[in-house]
Amino acid sequence: MRIAIRIQIALLVLGFVFASWVFVPQLYESRTIAQNEATETSVDPANLQLVCPGAFVQVGGSDGTYLGAIERLPSAIVNYHSTADSLLSEPEATLIDFGLFEVQSSDQSTDLLNANQLQEVATSRASGLAGIDCSMPKAAGWFVGAEASVGTESVLILSNPNPTEVTISLEFIAPSGATQDQVTLASGETKLLPLAKYVVADEAFAVRFESNSSEVSATMQSRNTSGLTATGVELSGAIAEPLLQSFFPGAKDLTGGYQLPILRVFNPGDVTASVEVFAQGAGPETSLGVHELEAGEIASIDLEVPIDATGVAVVSTQPVLTAVKNFVVQPKLDFAWILPAQEFSELAVIASPAENSVLSLANPNSSPVNVTIQAGQVYQTFELGVGMMLDAEVPKGSARILSSGKFVANLSVFADAGYSVLTPGNNQNLGSNLEILVR
Repeated sequence: MRIAIRIQIALLVLGFVFASWVFVPQLYESRTIAQNEATETSVDPANLQLVCPGAFVQVGGSDGTYLGAIERLPSAIVNYHSTADSLLSEPEATLIDFGLFEVQSSDQSTDLLNANQLQEVATSRASGLAGIDCSMPKAAGWFVGAEASVGTESVLILSNPNPTEVTISLEFIAPSGATQDQVTLASGETKLLPLAKYVVADEAFAVRFESNSSEVSATMQSRNTSGLTATGVELSGAIAEPLLQSFFPGAKDLTGGYQLPILRVFNPGDVTASVEVFAQGAGPETSLGVHELEAGEIASIDLEVPIDATGVAVVSTQPVLTAVKNFVVQPKLDFAWILPAQEFSELAVIASPAENSVLSLANPNSSPVNVTIQAGQVYQTFELGVGMMLDAEVPKGSARILSSGKFVANLSVFADAGYSVLTPGNNQNLGSNLEILVR
């Protein structure tokens, strides 16, 4: 009996081992195959929002003597282009406070929505054309065009287009030292911050902002005077991050040598950055010099741009923040802060707000690209070689840019009231068909 039981137990063990050897690998294999199967899903992008910052900010009243007085001067004019059937939100054609565009679409680009604002400013203390491309809200960003020396004024405009409150951390980095602040904005609220109180009469300083939650609109307003003469106004958007290479189409001497363009560079890193500037145009690019910036250093560099150049490019060994202050003297003294042009692939559509607008293009590639500009019924076709920039006049309306490769672009606006440069953004949120592989 005991022998029979032992034989049965031995047979059961052998059967279990055999079953494990035959079936378990197959089970594991089928499970592995199932786990490695790809699943495709679609993620729609968030609604595309563009914020226009609103009208010019006057500090100190009409004569500048009223301490703490801050008001908006009516009014900024909004221009836009859209291929959407309808917009979820659209501001008035003229603005005092900030205006919000919003559209829902899975196919987002400047063709879907592009907008800008312009304002002719003419007071005893401020004169010029203040313009800006209306941009997507950002969670964080930088400004390098801030100034607080004699004859200059900078105002930070912060707006919250979200349904909830946000807190924004601010850092001001100047040769005299760094300071911090925090600002809380209720839903739909705007705060206007003159920046002189944060620095000690520094000629140039950098500003960084960061929201603790939702993305916000941040804009820098600049005003210059010489004695009792107003010499220009401008609005500039935030720079998202430091870059190794930046292009500034349209940055050139427009004054016949009276006032050279100024390159503002800030090195936010912890090692020295070697920065080289190139003038670009229809011919070979020309080096304008190499500059060494220590960690945390901010510098203003006069650019002797050749008369046949269309703009400049900046290349650095470390990521840096850059902008170019460009001047005009006719029909009146004015200036513009030109930001690093954003890169587009194959297509961009820019709302052209004035008859006297010049579209400046650059080629960021290592090979030539063919570019076609459509403005109304007029087509212009060019070949952009490596290291080349070009200008093309475009009428009021919209300019559609088609290219065989990547390109960057700025729009310069010339008017009796002054001069402004618009840097169009690559207007789109993330979202597409995604393939998910589970292992």
